[in-house]
Amino acid sequence: MSEKILIVGANGHLGHVVVETALEKGYQVRAADIRLDRLDSVKHPNLERVQADVTNKETLFPLMEGIKGVISTVGLWRENPPYTFDSVDRQGNINLFEVAQQQGVKKAVYVSLLNVEKAKKAKVMLAKRAVEEFLAESDLDYTIFRPSGLFHDFVEVFKPQIMKGQVRALGDGSLVMQPLSPKDLSRCMVDSMKILEASRRIIDIGGPDRFTYKEAVSMVAKAMGKEVTISCTPVWLGKALAYIINWIKPGGFLQPDWIEILTMDSVADIEPINECFGIKLEPIQPYLQACFAK
Repeated sequence: MSEKILIVGANGHLGHVVVETALEKGYQVRAADIRLDRLDSVKHPNLERVQADVTNKETLFPLMEGIKGVISTVGLWRENPPYTFDSVDRQGNINLFEVAQQQGVKKAVYVSLLNVEKAKKAKVMLAKRAVEEFLAESDLDYTIFRPSGLFHDFVEVFKPQIMKGQVRALGDGSLVMQPLSPKDLSRCMVDSMKILEASRRIIDIGGPDRFTYKEAVSMVAKAMGKEVTISCTPVWLGKALAYIINWIKPGGFLQPDWIEILTMDSVADIEPINECFGIKLEPIQPYLQACFAK
């Protein structure tokens, strides 16, 4: 019988791809999340769906029965109290891995973010860094992935602005990005369950190509068949506007502490990925073409 793994955060953009990848690779999968509707289209005899909330630690113990390894893609896109970066991204993941360790699970795979070790204010990054530190001090055989922005992130962030014909860049638009295929990340995550070279490691991962912010916007606009104007906003002004906007309407898309993230290049050396997992990383252009095909 094939091994059973637990994938938590299975209803997210990345999580459901990880579920599909694990099933393709012959695993039995227990998929858990607060909602599971994204998995309605996934029909497979080795898939078990379980509703779970990582902020409620006691409910996590039954999830570990018969499990060989845990993969977490748990994380918020934005806060929605009582679900916050601290309660979900930090404490929720720590709850999950604490229970896994107590129940004798040996392997833990976690998705963090690039640059978390540099963060001073960004709450989501501080939360993820705390989980990294927990795993490093635990007895679990962990693999932590720090990905650059995923393909769908580029579309979700840029598309609404491009539709309006104008995109604002923070700073001078020279911020460097390295868009990553969620399928490539999911392959590495699932393969790390058994690859010894991935044991107790933090691995940065990005796609095969790098673009400046301006180049990325122009690339997405071209795929959409739209003309766009890119204007630059000084970092100090961006911070001020974020505070003002969130004072008027709390919980908006651009949180003040996210400015810190948007001032860091999001790039990774891909050679360690090639050496450890032996995969050819996918470029973003075919994804964009398929996404906006008429």
